Order: sequence, then C-alpha cells, then structure tokens
Amino acid sequence: MALGLNVRDARQRLLLELARRGSEEAFRRLYAELYDPVCRFVGARVRGAEDVEDLVATVFGRVVVGLEGFDAGRGPVFAWVLGMARNAVIDHQRRRAAFGGARQASAWTDELEGSLASDRPDALGALVRDEEARAVRAWLRRQDEATGELLELRYGQGLDTGDIAQVLGLSRDAVKKRCARALQRMRQELPTEATDTTRGGAPCLHGD
Repeated sequence: MALGLNVRDARQRLLLELARRGSEEAFRRLYAELYDPVCRFVGARVRGAEDVEDLVATVFGRVVVGLEGFDAGRGPVFAWVLGMARNAVIDHQRRRAAFGGARQASAWTDELEGSLASDRPDALGALVRDEEARAVRAWLRRQDEATGELLELRYGQGLDTGDIAQVLGLSRDAVKKRCARALQRMRQELPTEATDTTRGGAPCLHGD
C-alpha cells in the first residue's frame, strides 16, 4: 500500500509542478485525479449536493492560488489538498453557525464503512474481518467527531501519521498519541477478535 501511495504522490507532484509552470493539461489531470476523493471528503462532512459542489469548487480555487506555495517537504500533494478541504468545511460550518444554522452532522462513518465493505486489501480491511465488521461499525458510530475524523483519515483515506498531521494541523506525536488512544479504547470496548492486530496490524501505532 505504501508503494502505491508513493507512486501516486510522485505522479501528483509532477503534475503540480507542471501546472505551476503553466501547463493547463497537467492541472486538468491533477484535478481529475483529486476530484472524487475531495468530493467524498467534503460530502462526509457537509450535507446537500449544492453545498458540497460549492465547497469542492472553493477547494480547487484555493489549490490554483496556492500552487506556488506548495512545500514538497511538508508532505504529499493529497494531504495538502485535504487540508484545504478541511479548512473549507470548517469555514462553511462557521458561516452556518453565524447565521443560526445547525451544525451538520458528519458522515465520516460512511467513509470508514465503505472501507470495511471494500474488497481491496487496505489497512482497515486488515484490521478487521467480515464477521467482526458489524461490531466495529457500531463502535465507530459512538465516537466523537475528532476521533472519527482521525480514524477516517488513517484507515478510510490511507494516510500515514505525518500526512494526517499535515491535514489536521497537529504534530506527528499528537496524531500518534491520539490514534494509539483510539485503538486502545477500541481494543478495550470490543471483543478481542475484532481488534486482533496480529492479523494485519494497526500501522498508526507503529509510526509510518
């Protein structure tokens, strides 16, 4: 999985660099590659198709403006863009609150459940098996939004601790500690079989 992510990031960095030099075709390809995951990320946090589309457009507008400011040393392109998406969602929620709108419930569990149901051998699929998935789903729904977002980024999006730190604006140590606490709590509250990390492991407990 890590190799696939490295290849993806190398490709996206190349496209971003070409776009920074003025290649519209490179930006179109980068946009096409990032559009669906950004839509899923925003859609898991904001209700209403129009709001989602507006926010996705805002995110890519910020990407265009920020091309020159991308710092390759801070992490992958994907994490950089998800950080922009997260900030756009936060701004949206604040505007709603300012005008008396109720805070929209996040649907990050949908992203995680999608990973649970997926046939692809991702990190979350390695953490649980089909017979235990129902208990894990129920546990996930009981978690607070911060914990859910952390686990969604780690297992739903497949980001490592450094990338998550970039998205959330936290230190690597803070992310590792939060992830470790969440998984420890999962082990304590779920049957042992549902959290047997010897059958695939919990990568965020062991760094990258």
